[in-house]
Amino acid sequence: MKNRIIVTIIIFVILALYNIEQISAQNNRPDPLILNLDENSGVKGKIYYTKTFNELSFYYRNITLEVIAGNLVNEINGAIVNIPNKKIKLLNTSGSRSTPSMNEFNFVANPVQLNGIQTIIGGYKGGFTNYSRGDTWTFEFEVEMEGGENLKNVPSGRYSMDLTFRLAIGFGWFLSDSYESRSNLIINYNKLELANEIVINAQQISLALASVDDYTGGISKTYNNGISVTYNTGYKVNVHTTNEVFNNSTIPVKVVGMKIDGSPAFGSSRGIKPLSTNSTTLFQGVGTGGKTRNLDVHYYITAENAKKLLTYDPKEYETTLIYTLSPQ
Repeated sequence: MKNRIIVTIIIFVILALYNIEQISAQNNRPDPLILNLDENSGVKGKIYYTKTFNELSFYYRNITLEVIAGNLVNEINGAIVNIPNKKIKLLNTSGSRSTPSMNEFNFVANPVQLNGIQTIIGGYKGGFTNYSRGDTWTFEFEVEMEGGENLKNVPSGRYSMDLTFRLAIGFGWFLSDSYESRSNLIINYNKLELANEIVINAQQISLALASVDDYTGGISKTYNNGISVTYNTGYKVNVHTTNEVFNNSTIPVKVVGMKIDGSPAFGSSRGIKPLSTNSTTLFQGVGTGGKTRNLDVHYYITAENAKKLLTYDPKEYETTLIYTLSPQ
């Protein structure tokens, strides 16, 4: 959809609309673990692996714990999707008297990526100890999936991933007993179409050369919060004119320079650029996460260019300026 906004230097603004996906959810103790994925904030949820021992009392002094992640598969069409930064972290242990505590483990990494075979616990430093028949060990994990750019190319769907927990216990350096438990991770992801937009707040812009100082020293004008942008992923703001000269004149539009900037957290300015019929990037922003970011707009006529305008009739001149908001 194209909206045009007239300014004193007439500015027609085109709104380029792109998709934002947004869903929200949380699930604490599912088996399988079912998570509703939010594109902006991602999602977290807890999953538990419990081992109940049926053997007689067994003495041990070594433990390893691995997590084995399968592919994330679309349950409808079988397509495999890659979502980066899928993590699982061991949060706590509980259960019987014999259950090891977190500070008794030698961690290889915690959290680890949900990608293939990953070792969380690679040893035991609790000393020579034992468990008995009927003892129960429960491992509490947190699964986290990040939002934002990670989901840029992920279509809507219901996805599943096999999760296998492999616990090995042994005497000395030898791991004599190994136990596996398989669970399932289910991800629900539904895209909600929201319009990204750019709004021109400063709709009346006037650059006036009204004194000798203006013609000899040039002028500048700033419009704080001149535009507002809402965009879920990385974006850029481009500007161009429809003509190389101001209407009904031979004054080139390039005598006016333009800059867009804002808080460093919002992105980066591309500096002062002369107006041109070529689409020019003036600002590169980070995703706003569904929020609106206000950016400042600056206009400049340098002393050199101002002196050139002395030869033209003193009256108002207009041009058409087009904003384009698009992904980086």
